Amino acid sequence: MTVARCRAILAKLEAAGDMPQGASAMVSHIKKSMRGKRKSVTEEASAMLSKVLTGTATTLQTTLEQAQAAVEGTEAQRESRAAAQAGVEAKLAELKQAIVEKKSALVAAAKSIEAANEAVASAKADKRSAESAVKAAAVKKRQFDEVSADAYLPLKDTPVEGPAGAKRLSRLCKFGKQHGFHRELVGVLPAILKKQLDKRRTFDGFALRSLESEFARQALKFGSMVADCELALVERAAVVQETQAAVLAAKAQQKAEARALAQAEAALTAGRDAVAAARRHVRALPADMKRAARELEQAKTRMSRFRRGPLAAYESALPVPVPGVTAEAEDTMAETETEEP
Repeated sequence: MTVARCRAILAKLEAAGDMPQGASAMVSHIKKSMRGKRKSVTEEASAMLSKVLTGTATTLQTTLEQAQAAVEGTEAQRESRAAAQAGVEAKLAELKQAIVEKKSALVAAAKSIEAANEAVASAKADKRSAESAVKAAAVKKRQFDEVSADAYLPLKDTPVEGPAGAKRLSRLCKFGKQHGFHRELVGVLPAILKKQLDKRRTFDGFALRSLESEFARQALKFGSMVADCELALVERAAVVQETQAAVLAAKAQQKAEARALAQAEAALTAGRDAVAAARRHVRALPADMKRAARELEQAKTRMSRFRRGPLAAYESALPVPVPGVTAEAEDTMAETETEEP
């Protein structure tokens, strides 16, 4: 191959701009090897030129196949884009329903807090009532203990004497009337308790034993009353703690529902963006199809320009076709023409 023909081929290659990566270094080497020469190029330069042409043909063929695949895949793209749009739209509908449910759950949580607060208020009121009952029972028990210690026990073993004894007797009778002692028993007490101990007879002893039974009954009653009130107070306090715990749980649930609602709303925003993007993708399909067809035509044009330009010049300069370069180029052209719609 002459130097002039090699330079012409290189000029066509560089003008086309289709050389693969790394080919520029080989072209520079070929040009350097031709400096000072007027006739034939070296075998090394000729081999490099063959390699550049082979690489260019391969690059153009790959580009052409990719463009052809893009055109042939447009129908699949139509289906996949439509399916993607349907998928994100269905997801968006689910997110909207989730928002409705989360809002309802948040309202329910607020109502639960309100009900729990009311339960706490009621439980505290019951506790205060129980505390008052305990205090009242304790007062009655103390009054009974005082009457028993200050009036009944002294008069049991000592007759009524003087103002102090009369006062004890009056207090004892008043207590008996207030707490349901037998009326006749209360009525005979002053006469019996004023007697000297050796003057008291069988009936007097019976009456005093009855009085002692009444005091024993009252002691049991007041003891049970205090115990019952204290137990009720413990129960009411436990209810207060339970209702307060229910309030805390309801508030925690409300916070959880609020977080879930915020997350669902964020997901809804992302879902709307996804739907908008999918719809744009579907609307862009015609333009993408036109671009794919245009790129296929451009690939065909570049391949045809390569065949008529550098490759044709290279083949005409060879006395005998070099295996690998011309054969591969011809195969590339045949495949291109077969793939044309």
